[in-house]
Amino acid sequence: MGSSHSKARKTAARAAPSTPPAADEVPKAAAADAATATAPIAAEVPSPAVEAAPAPASAVPELFSRGYCPFTSMVRIALAYKKADYKFTLWAPNDPAPEWLAAASPDNSVPVMRLPDGSYTNQSAAMLDWVENVYAAGEPSLVPSDVGAEKVKEWLTFARAQFISSFMKVMRAPKPAIQKEFQPKLKEAIEKINAQLESHSGKYFFGNDFSMVDVVLAPIIRRLPLITYFRAVDFTTPRVTAYIAELEKTPAVEQVVWPLDSIRKSLINALPRRKAMSAGSLQHKTFRFQYNKAIGFTDELLALSPSSADLTVESVVSLSKKISDRIVTITLFIDNHADFEENIIYPKFEEIKPGSTKFAHEEHEHEIGILKEFKEGYAAHHAAVEEAAAAGDAAATLAKAVSLYGGAQLEKLKQWRDSMMAHCDGEEKHLFPLTESLGDKEVELFRKVYYHCCPVREKLLPVVLESLTPPERMQYMHNMSLAVHKVDPAEWSLCGRIARECLSKEEYDDLVERLPVMVDAQ
Repeated sequence: MGSSHSKARKTAARAAPSTPPAADEVPKAAAADAATATAPIAAEVPSPAVEAAPAPASAVPELFSRGYCPFTSMVRIALAYKKADYKFTLWAPNDPAPEWLAAASPDNSVPVMRLPDGSYTNQSAAMLDWVENVYAAGEPSLVPSDVGAEKVKEWLTFARAQFISSFMKVMRAPKPAIQKEFQPKLKEAIEKINAQLESHSGKYFFGNDFSMVDVVLAPIIRRLPLITYFRAVDFTTPRVTAYIAELEKTPAVEQVVWPLDSIRKSLINALPRRKAMSAGSLQHKTFRFQYNKAIGFTDELLALSPSSADLTVESVVSLSKKISDRIVTITLFIDNHADFEENIIYPKFEEIKPGSTKFAHEEHEHEIGILKEFKEGYAAHHAAVEEAAAAGDAAATLAKAVSLYGGAQLEKLKQWRDSMMAHCDGEEKHLFPLTESLGDKEVELFRKVYYHCCPVREKLLPVVLESLTPPERMQYMHNMSLAVHKVDPAEWSLCGRIARECLSKEEYDDLVERLPVMVDAQ
């Protein structure tokens, strides 16, 4: 666990109801798909470290853990680097805890170490200090002499308080808002690590000597690809990537850490998914994506040169159609979204908090005219471009398209986007928290939303899936599964067919891996 948690303390063996099981009595090691176990992170290295008399020649420390705990890996890396003998017991995540664990680790965190003197500690930082102190003689030090203990301690504090704590929040916080809040902090911590690595040409954190900072960083920093996989952000740099590669080749690390693929597969099942009504915020993301696509196509059109030899009538008409189609899709989507809110969601919110939807309802009323204006206007724009294209003059066709889609029209589109996203932000801030009051009724309410949208699902579901990152795509299909997987298998199969048809094979296979219930939709 982390370094200075108030409940994490050395505990005398006599305080335990019973002693740890003998070697032949311990539970079997966890299977490869064991769920990751993590523990709270604290800011400072404990001082003084756990004290223990030198162990007799036949006595060795015993380490107990479960799952893919990275803090356990830190201790094992240090022991492996020191070539120290120790006993290691890995419990499966669902194995019942032995009685003695309550005294040895009051907060039930892992790892737990029983020292040769019979005492316990569940502080990974204390274990690392103990390993360095007890196995100091005749073994390579994890505190390089040219670096010094104070500098190592300073960087350890940074690693635990900033890098590891931010990593854990981004990876494991149940609420997306918290994950997002800590992403800049994680990025900043990685930038600081990168700057330190860039300050020298050695392969480890301080240079060519493996140190305690490398021990602490290794099990976490090598998991950065999991942040990209699950959170769709990538903060790595070439120097950090090279550093990770060196760590992976270090024997003490290589022989201890678990394969990333095994950890990733365990997290697919272990990480919490959002509730059914989170589909609303994912649809809001879809709006933004589609707006920006339409604006991007417009910018691409405006960038065409009338004097270019590559300019063709077909290229202008194609871009015009892409812009018009996006706007028509946006208006259909927003209209459908507002319709189920007005007929299904808002009445429920009014039951929970009377008057809560008044402002949002008024904005919907205002949007009706805007939706019609943009839908009809852009359809007319494209028709005019096609009419101009009939003459076969690419430059004249481009001039017509630019006059219709550029200038004031483009600014109007951007203003509409900004206004709509402000409306969405207001809903998420003031109305979405009301879903917390729904309890078990949330899935039932979302099921009503799903069936309300069925007439346009084949048109709109591909739009949503195109707009989302792989983790968000998984979440959206998970929401669909909550609505229909068990109660309407035929409808769930239809969802699967739509997903297969609109996604590439690689994207669909990725979705199935992230959401195994998709197998039932094939």
